[in-house]
Order: sequence, then C-alpha cells, then structure tokens
Amino acid sequence: KGIARHIADFTPETSAYSATAFTITASRFWTMADWQSGRALINSDLGLYTYIGTGDVSTVSAAPIGKFLIIWKKYAFIFGIRGSPNNGRYSAVGDYTTWPAANTFSNAFDTSDGDVITGVRILKGKLYIFKRYSIFRITFLGSSPTFQVDQIAGIGSPSHYVIKEVDMGGEIGTVLMFLTTEKKLVILDGYNVQVIHDFLIEETNDLFESSDDQPLSFADMNLRYVDLFHAAVKSGTSEYILYCVLGTDTSVAYAFVFDYRVGGIFPYDGQIFASSIYAVATNKVRKLYCTGYTGYTWLQESGDDDDGTDINAYWVSGKIKQEGVALLNKNLLLGVNVKEITSASTINIGFEYRFDWNVSWLTSQNFNYDHNDELAFGKIATFDIGNINNMLQIKLKDNSGNPAPTIYSIELYGDPTPLGVSIQDRATS
Repeated sequence: KGIARHIADFTPETSAYSATAFTITASRFWTMADWQSGRALINSDLGLYTYIGTGDVSTVSAAPIGKFLIIWKKYAFIFGIRGSPNNGRYSAVGDYTTWPAANTFSNAFDTSDGDVITGVRILKGKLYIFKRYSIFRITFLGSSPTFQVDQIAGIGSPSHYVIKEVDMGGEIGTVLMFLTTEKKLVILDGYNVQVIHDFLIEETNDLFESSDDQPLSFADMNLRYVDLFHAAVKSGTSEYILYCVLGTDTSVAYAFVFDYRVGGIFPYDGQIFASSIYAVATNKVRKLYCTGYTGYTWLQESGDDDDGTDINAYWVSGKIKQEGVALLNKNLLLGVNVKEITSASTINIGFEYRFDWNVSWLTSQNFNYDHNDELAFGKIATFDIGNINNMLQIKLKDNSGNPAPTIYSIELYGDPTPLGVSIQDRATS
C-alpha cells in the first residue's frame, strides 16, 4: 500500500506511486494539504508526512501528532494533539519542517465539558475550529499576538469530513455547511449559525426502504461511527452529498443529497464509499469520484446505469398536510412538470400517491417524458387526485437504464373552497 499521484483522468501512473510501502494504514483520521510547488503534506493521527509525487514518502519528524492538518497564512497547523485534544500547534512561517514549542494555542479551545476538537476549516480568510458543541474563530493579527481566538457558537459538528464550503449565492454568499451532533444540517456564515434542515430528524417513510413500515432518516445516523462520515459538494448541480452510517451498520452505505438551491433532499443507497471528492477530469469538467473500501475509485452520476446494472431510483415527497391544502378539498388535480428527453422509444416514470401515513401506496401509474422530434419542451402530466382526507404524499420511481428524468415542479390544483362550506354543498346535504 502506498500514496499515488493521480493524473487528470484519475488513472495513477506507475511512476506516481511512492517507492516504498506506506505503513500508516491503521489511521482513521487523514487530512492532506498542498504546501507549495506540488508538495503534499499528509497527516494522520500517527504522524505528518510529505510527498512530492515520486520517490519515498518522508516523515516530518518535528511535527506534533494530531488529527487535523490545514495550511493557512503560510503556516501549517495541526489540531487535536495527541494527549491534548483541545490544543493546536503551528509551524514556523513558511517552514513546515520546524515546529517551535512556543507556537501553540495551549488550551484556547477548552470548554471544560469534556468536548474535544472534531474539525477545522477556512472561511472568508479566517480559520474555524469545530468541536461537537461549539465553534471557535481564529483571526490572523500578524503581530503580538499573532492570532486571536474567539468562541462564536454553541453548536458544532462531530466530523471534520462533513464540513464543506458552499457558495449559496445572493446575499448569503459562501458559507460552511455541516451536520451537527443533533443530526441537523446547518450553515455558518462566519458569525451566525442557521439551521437549514431541522425536520430531517423526523422519520420519513420510504426515504430508503420500499416497504411502508421501515423508514430511515437523519434520526437513524449512527454517530458511533461518525469519523467515517464524509461529504462532497457538487457546485454544478448545487448538491451537498452526505455519506453516512445508518442504523446498525458499521460502515458507510447510504447518502443524503441536499439541494441547497431549492431546499429539496433525496436519498442514495448502495453508497459503500470511504471517501469522496468533486474534482476536475480530463475534459476540464468537474466530476464526482468516490473510493470504496476495496481500493477502487468510481466515477459517480455518469451515464444511465450503475456499472451495467439498472438504477432503482425514486423520490418521495414530504407529507402535504391540511395546513397547505384544506381538508376535504374536492376535484383536486396534481400536475408534474417534467423535462422531455429525445428518444425513439417510450420512456416512463412511475407515479404513486397515498392519503394516509400508514396505508399502502395506490397502484402505480406511468407517464412518459420522451419526444422524438427536434423540439425539446417540458410537459405537465396530470393526475386526478380527487379529495384529500388526511394528508397527501407522492412517489416518483424508475427502475431502469433510461436517461434520468428532470422534475421541474409539482403543483396541486383544485377547488379552493373545502367541501361542506359552499352553497352547493349545503343545498345537497
């Protein structure tokens, strides 16, 4: 086993492998950073190493042993020091090989509650230190003291690898998005923390399972293995993808995909990946790659099948309750606005719905989203829902190797006046 430098198409050249075996495979905490001139710093909770793409991996013997490495303001920082998990140390400026004893944060991040450092990220020119239940901001002053430390939040994250920089656009701009110890998705703008998906802790039927009595949700995350969690941000499609361990599993097998532009979330199963990255490929397009537990790296979301196997894909809405649609509304129609795809044959999506949380889905109905002429427009497929008695939930599904459908919107239409209150209803009651 060793370290390899991948070329643009993510195929490692034979000469790119480290000359000798890399022996720190027992580590569960890995962070890597680009120092300068193509030199990689590779940190684990067993030591700091350096690699230039050829030859041997070298040990940085003067560096402290800690969990998390980051490069900022021409310093190399290591946090979560062995024996002092609330401490951080930094190198001499511009020199990753020298680590003066005075370059320490001592216990600046100690909250006297047994909590320890769990992650570190950069946002808008400042450094942020995460614990499970707090966040600290480090500001570079450049004089005495060199750095200023401030605690800014009483909420944190249990995993370094799920804390990702996201460009939300508009007035919000660039933020850090992460999972909290309370199993919520939140964003940090540098000063304030905002919960963006609180309701995901609610059990939602059919999020992953096909049967109605086996729901899985954020509440099922197994935080005992949270150091295995990781996330990737696909900026091209505005997706934050959170790979996690659920239920009684002991390794990653699922992922939640959060669309941070429109707010929707959908699941992936079969996601048996130890790490993920959104990187530039040979055609200069950024693509999502994941590495499994067997050593293979896989290109994700490319093509219409899963390594030659049909993809069993489906999307389930949340509960549409009476707050949004009056109880016993009549003559309801549901419209699904879908993008059409050029095809010489029929391409279908299955549609199902139900009126109650604990009842089976009604018989699936198909609608097509193909066209065979030169004009590519969207279309609206309509379904007669009738009346809503308790709630409404819908499911769209497709188990095939067909091109993936694009759903623009789902709209519910009907008489705005509930049954029992109109003149006609009173006359016939």
